[in-house]
Amino acid sequence: MRLKKFILLEKRSKQITQKEAIKLINSKCSDSVDAYFDDNIIYRGIKEVQKPFLFVDPKDSKELRKSANTTNYYTLINDNSPAWKKYPKRSQSIICTTNKQTSLDYGQPYVVLPFDGAKIGVCPKKDYWFSFKKLNNKYISNIWDLSDFNYILEKMFEKVGIPIDDKSFNSIKKAFKEFDKKYKQDPDLEYLLSHNTSVLNKDYLKTNDLMKYVQKILDPNENEFELKKIGDHLPENREVWTDSKSILIHASIIDDIMMDVINEI
Repeated sequence: MRLKKFILLEKRSKQITQKEAIKLINSKCSDSVDAYFDDNIIYRGIKEVQKPFLFVDPKDSKELRKSANTTNYYTLINDNSPAWKKYPKRSQSIICTTNKQTSLDYGQPYVVLPFDGAKIGVCPKKDYWFSFKKLNNKYISNIWDLSDFNYILEKMFEKVGIPIDDKSFNSIKKAFKEFDKKYKQDPDLEYLLSHNTSVLNKDYLKTNDLMKYVQKILDPNENEFELKKIGDHLPENREVWTDSKSILIHASIIDDIMMDVINEI
């Protein structure tokens, strides 16, 4: 689950030839080449049998990437949060890792070579789901990861009789506003602050704005995420993601391909 489900499948990619891959790397991926030779490598695990050379443009997919095995609340919230504005949108990205073993655990390992100028989101931990320290007991009880957050958020709305779904950010925003209005009008709802099926704590009362409250909990700065670009040093054993066009090359042949790239320069 979690990162596993995000890196197993690669249905957005297009198979390309070795010649096409080398041509694109030489013209579009000079920063990725430098990063590779600095041992600053990004990997992606792919379960299905694929050709050794792939091209992917995450933004060009007809369907946005959704959270696996859970609802899509946190993805929609973060994709539309001002705090995450500079980061690649998760729904339009490929999810990767800086650890080869992680990719091996979940599929065939491919080296990811983003195009020059690519933005890269970097998690403070090896898995995005466990990277939000504000979802611990200091902020909210009974939440350990983003799956718990999604579940408890849904149960909270169910308890107060407000419909909420994860089809769009507008539907979430509408439900949040309705919750704010209902909570302000009904003081008896304050019991939710200490109930197991609530994402709230007393900080919510300072604003009576559920969207701002949740966005603060999920704020990248508050949770020590980093925004990098291709060529920057990336920490070891972290989940990373990018919305950049990228070349993916099977790890078993990457050394030979990189030597071919160097020889053509």
